[in-house]
Amino acid sequence: MTATLPHFAPLDVNTSFFYWKAAISALVLALALGDLWTRTIPRSIVVAAAIAGLLYHLVITLTSSHATTGIHWYPLFSALAAGLLGLFAGMFLLSLGALGGGDAKLISALGFILGWDLWLRAMTVAILCGGVLALLRALFSGRLLELVRNIGELLIWLPRERRAHPQLNTQNAGVIRSPFAVALAGGVLWALWLG
Repeated sequence: MTATLPHFAPLDVNTSFFYWKAAISALVLALALGDLWTRTIPRSIVVAAAIAGLLYHLVITLTSSHATTGIHWYPLFSALAAGLLGLFAGMFLLSLGALGGGDAKLISALGFILGWDLWLRAMTVAILCGGVLALLRALFSGRLLELVRNIGELLIWLPRERRAHPQLNTQNAGVIRSPFAVALAGGVLWALWLG
């Protein structure tokens, strides 16, 4: 006697993925605008989005299963791997003073939402967007030379001290800062629609 797996009706993957992409796009745009105006990212929204991402990937995992070949776990494991890596990376950058707590949680939540492949693409583009935004902010505020000096000081400080710089961190209102949710939104939108 062999056990059979429950069979769920398959989803129309193209339609559900389009709506999922649209919902993610609306989420990251709203969070980016909120971060621009308030410099905060609401924890409740980020946690709810992470849970929704895991549930989405669970449903995709279960509906892409076949009675003969079993459950295809990749969608769920992909989301778990990206979310956990995002959690560790975000907490590491938070400990160095490179990000705020909301940014760190959002990086993790996006892993649970996007899954491994899209998350890697989104983070790569987000890092590039963050660099460009920082350069533009420094250029238009007349502080480009200060930014270059700060980057040089951090490149010497971090490998030697392995902790947050006492002045060059997100807690210091005097340093050049940019809301990273804007860069994350750029990376996510690129990964979803252009990548």
